[in-house]
Amino acid sequence: MGLERLGVTPDLAAYVGDSPEDVQMARAAGVYAVGVPGGFPNREALQASGPDLLAESLDSAVGALLRRAG
Repeated sequence: MGLERLGVTPDLAAYVGDSPEDVQMARAAGVYAVGVPGGFPNREALQASGPDLLAESLDSAVGALLRRAG
């Protein structure tokens, strides 16, 4: 697994994506799921997939992740 190769535990990682499948992949990896609407046309499906954070932009997602890291 990529996190193991990097020496990072899942609780210290986040997965950012723009589709419900990205949220599913984050869940499968045990990491914090961040949804950012982008090229994927169905914002409602992204929100319904239940990301830990739904951000308006990549910039706002990064800011929220930095604040979360403390």
